[in-house]
Amino acid sequence: MFLDDLWLFEAAKEDAPETTPAGAVVVETCLRHLSLGFGPLPAGWQSPLLTFRGPAAYERLLNISAGLCSHLPGETNVFGQIKKTLLDAQGSNKQLARLNAKLFEDTKFIRTHFLRGVGSHVYGQAVQELLAEQASQARTILVLGAGDMAKNVAPCLNAEDIWLYNRTPTRSIELQKSLSDAGQRAHVVTEQSQLDDLLSSVDVVVIGLPPLQQEESHFLSCISQRSSKRPDALVIHLGRRGEDKGPWKGYAPYFSLDDVFEYGSSQTLHLKNQLTAATEACSTRSALRALGEGTFTAHGWEDMHIVAKTPAWCSAA
Repeated sequence: MFLDDLWLFEAAKEDAPETTPAGAVVVETCLRHLSLGFGPLPAGWQSPLLTFRGPAAYERLLNISAGLCSHLPGETNVFGQIKKTLLDAQGSNKQLARLNAKLFEDTKFIRTHFLRGVGSHVYGQAVQELLAEQASQARTILVLGAGDMAKNVAPCLNAEDIWLYNRTPTRSIELQKSLSDAGQRAHVVTEQSQLDDLLSSVDVVVIGLPPLQQEESHFLSCISQRSSKRPDALVIHLGRRGEDKGPWKGYAPYFSLDDVFEYGSSQTLHLKNQLTAATEACSTRSALRALGEGTFTAHGWEDMHIVAKTPAWCSAA
């Protein structure tokens, strides 16, 4: 089948290669740099690129398109980014046209049947529930990041002071304004020295950034320098899942996104089950495509916009 000829290269956006394989279609999301094409793998393309081939490439692309690999898992914006790029590149390329039709159809299926009705507010509620049990007396909270995950979590935090840090200060300023308008004491961190001091002194650190080993190692180093008279900071890392702890392995108290799910309400646990079911469905759909299954769901191209507007927990990839 034509999917056997599909290949996909993936890199973190900050590690994107300077050149593009000949004949490749490049797709960029907020987190990723993707190159895809058909035929033999381009020679000489090595790390930091992840390589997927055949049905595995399609499954990975479907997971990304459905929002399951996004920083805010299940969000919808990434599909719009991917769809626009692939349609713009399609032209008279029959293989890409077939891929687009199948990918868009399967993305719609996954979102409609497994991710409908999931709200971004669930994340904030879950973090609030975890803190109520683990750090009910927290007076100071440092939020690292000002993207969609942080914007959904920060309004639910209860503390005397909330400090906001982002690589792009203007985004922290926007978040600070919205929190202040809601009556929360929020402050923007702009200096590296101030950030380092806060890491070594605040009660709670909420990381709303994608995993970056070097940056996280610096965060951990600063946290570890706190006075022995102060309890260790409670760290909630919303960019890591499961056993993927990176430099935080061995640090406690530490909670990943999956840990947040476990501490959450029945609504939060339902969200986790939805994500698991959606991921399994991506695998099943990809396997069926590899076997040569045709169109599963009748639809017109004109209704594809419904996927991007599905009221699932929105925001950036």
